[in-house]
Amino acid sequence: MRPRISFGKIALRVGAVTSEQLVECRAERDTSDETLEQILLEKGYLSEDLAEFVREAFLRMCAVCPECGRRTDVSERNEGDWACRCGGRFVPLAEEVASARKIDPALLTSETGDVSDEAAALS
Repeated sequence: MRPRISFGKIALRVGAVTSEQLVECRAERDTSDETLEQILLEKGYLSEDLAEFVREAFLRMCAVCPECGRRTDVSERNEGDWACRCGGRFVPLAEEVASARKIDPALLTSETGDVSDEAAALS
């Protein structure tokens, strides 16, 4: 299964946070109503500019299936492989959303499934 995409995974990939910071903030997120991005900002692990950079990277790296809402990491797809398991086709998020500031916060959260965020953060 391909890794699912989230704000935390992209923040780690672009070097905006360390895996230790990410694991710490995810644990706090799991016991609060705040988003991972909010917690990273509050702790000072991300600046507003760096959070915006991560959102821009997320916008470029994410594709969404309009049929089922599943997300995928564009960099993990083979060229021309835009088929979703539901029978739909992934569409790059950048084609659907005009600005990183307009990304639905729900898209930035991790999906549940076979690939855990913590395992991805530590690998």
